[in-house]
Amino acid sequence: MRGGSQSDLPLLVALGLLLMLFLPPMAVRELWSTDELRYTEVAREMSASDSFVVPTLNGQLYREKPPLFFLLVDALEPLTGSHDLAGRLLSLLCVAGSAAWIVLLGQVLFGSRRTGLLAACIFLTTAIVMDHGQKVLLDNAVMFFAGLGSAALLAAARPRAYCEAWTALAALAMAAGCLIKGPVVVAIAVLGAAVAGGCWRGRRGVSFAAMAVAAVAALGVALLWLQLAALQGGGDYAHDLVFGQIERRLAGNAPHSEPIYYYLIRYPLKALPWFALLPGALALWRQERRKRLVRAVGALLAWIGVGIFLLSLVSGKRSGYVQPFFAPLALVIAWGLSRAAHTRDLPRLMRWPLALLPRLLLVAAGLLLTCSVALLLGLPDRISNLASEHLASLPPYTSGLLAVTGALVVLLGLHALRALADRRIQRLGLCFALGTALAVTAVRTPISHALNPTVAVKYFAEEAARISGPDAHVSLLRSDMDGRINLYTGVLHYRILPETDLERELNKQGRLWLIGRHQDWQRAAPSLRARLEIAYERKVGRRRLLLLKEITR
Repeated sequence: MRGGSQSDLPLLVALGLLLMLFLPPMAVRELWSTDELRYTEVAREMSASDSFVVPTLNGQLYREKPPLFFLLVDALEPLTGSHDLAGRLLSLLCVAGSAAWIVLLGQVLFGSRRTGLLAACIFLTTAIVMDHGQKVLLDNAVMFFAGLGSAALLAAARPRAYCEAWTALAALAMAAGCLIKGPVVVAIAVLGAAVAGGCWRGRRGVSFAAMAVAAVAALGVALLWLQLAALQGGGDYAHDLVFGQIERRLAGNAPHSEPIYYYLIRYPLKALPWFALLPGALALWRQERRKRLVRAVGALLAWIGVGIFLLSLVSGKRSGYVQPFFAPLALVIAWGLSRAAHTRDLPRLMRWPLALLPRLLLVAAGLLLTCSVALLLGLPDRISNLASEHLASLPPYTSGLLAVTGALVVLLGLHALRALADRRIQRLGLCFALGTALAVTAVRTPISHALNPTVAVKYFAEEAARISGPDAHVSLLRSDMDGRINLYTGVLHYRILPETDLERELNKQGRLWLIGRHQDWQRAAPSLRARLEIAYERKVGRRRLLLLKEITR
């Protein structure tokens, strides 16, 4: 046992390092996307209003999501000192928890903790996890709780397992998922366990009793919360949250409506760079498909295929909705790497990508070192004024960070080449995971810091609040601005002013202040625009935000 633990030590250390590499970009980046701003503001308002049952946004009932995610952000806020950092810490904890249940699945399906640890390292370095894992998004929490529910249900079906304990864990995970995203988390968890377990061990791989008990317990907790929410928010709130969400997701004009083949394109792209190894893993699976252990690979593939197929039938689509199905892919690829180390005649679909991995690290290292030298010598300034303008905002440590990271990636690339020559394929995969994470972190950290003033609403909101003053009566010209402004001004409730009511408000006594987008301002009638002037404007991403004030005569 001691020897086995020692052999897992490099993987455990690598897993810890990969999780730590999420921290630098998170620490320097402000909230950018609308979803991040909205979710963080909902958590702040729940804390400020001492509301623990029904979430609010801009002082109104928030009918899109249950409250648990926002309550968890509030619980972490004392540790971080701000709700935005608390939200990002929660996402990181969910990613770390997902890595933990991936290790559990590796032990359950393959009887190998090493395969699970390698799969966790692969999972942490897929494109979608490196991106979403640093953002305040519900997708990370859904991925954790839905995946944990599936893993616990699969563990409960094993012979001589602690079925009651695993069932209780599955019920707890699914109940938490219900209070974050709704009953869809229960469906994802049960479906994953049923498909994977059935393909893995047939009837013996599925514990219907554990599924039924866990699902009933989770839905019971959700119904209890709905009763409390109906008392506080009204029956229409509970109805709209449950049935309205289903109708909007299934409707042809649903939010984020995309064609049926959407995930067939997005899933491989979001699984890069590891998706390139999937054909080789499938080729190995085909060679060894008669072996009993290989059934677990088929189970994981069925889990991915059924989940993506069902989500493709729904009109509303986002790449984050399939985030729970990247963990099974990581396990398939980890198994492929493990088998490649013991296969003499590797299929070309696996041999060529493996030969490419260490060379990709060396290319990435060369690019990092080249950029470091170019920045140090000021070469971008001599190329064009445009490059000089954008690169001037990079922090002063950028050149040194790229140089140090480039040197480390060179060492990892050389070690990966040696591992490939010695047929230590798992070590090769580990080197590639660490090199990928280091390179991405070294690039993303200074760029995120430099982009903050151009894409973060924070700078506009704080300056607008300073110009208008604490006693000004500020309104929002469009409803989709709520939450984005509140978070950085501290206002719990801005009045939403439709364009149709603008003339009536201008005729009232007192100066009118408005926050809106430039395109909305351009659509206003000339007579109304003549009575307002731009007090402050700032380009935020692709939009230009305005602070308007009434001209007093």
